[in-house]
Amino acid sequence: MKKDLAKQEDNSIVKWDQNKWERVKEIFCPNITNQDFEIFMELSKSYELNPFKKEIWVIPFGGKAQIFAGRDGFLSVAHKTGMFDGMDTEYQYDTKGNLFSATCTVYNKSMNHPIKCKVLLREYSTGKNLWVTKPHIMLQKVAESSTLRRAFNINGIYSPEEMGDNTAPVLSPKKEQKETTEESSVVHENNISNNIKLKKFIDDKNLNIESIEEDFGKKISEFDAKDKDDLWGFWQSYQKSQESEG
Repeated sequence: MKKDLAKQEDNSIVKWDQNKWERVKEIFCPNITNQDFEIFMELSKSYELNPFKKEIWVIPFGGKAQIFAGRDGFLSVAHKTGMFDGMDTEYQYDTKGNLFSATCTVYNKSMNHPIKCKVLLREYSTGKNLWVTKPHIMLQKVAESSTLRRAFNINGIYSPEEMGDNTAPVLSPKKEQKETTEESSVVHENNISNNIKLKKFIDDKNLNIESIEEDFGKKISEFDAKDKDDLWGFWQSYQKSQESEG
């Protein structure tokens, strides 16, 4: 079905030439390695996810790249197969009426039984940002992303919400920097502050900075939701400060 769609769409991602992909790298992810970009490119082609539509994006992190897709990106993949037959998401609450979990059911016409996935709020909520103001929407994204990936065999990509992080930015085209000297000073001071926090965090957890950089995905799974959020944010700040100093 994907091949048929590719033939019908003149602007299909699978038809993009090397010049187009070089432009993508220049606009969206100039700081990742060629090897990581090749992985990003192949995943984009394989699932026909368009970086210009923000269906897929990549973030440099610790010398490697984290590739993300949003729930709507996974939904786009499902629709393109021609086998998507709808999905339902329901919420569950504890005895005090607090949101406890969400269960998503996805229907794939090629399967005899629907795919169902239940996710717990405590395993994904960072206790910050949208997880505080819109917990239902955030947990819904996690449940639907996870279930869509299983129902349509989507591998190698996760949504930022599934990583316990709703702050991972969708990268937009580079803009001219128009920061004033005062604004730059504030950014620099914030970086210094976050670097101190990162060092304290690492010391408190008895971690090794090289081990985190070597395999972030493995290390991050060892921490609870709040620690994941802190480590992710502090490390991003550290990386940015290192780039600016370099």
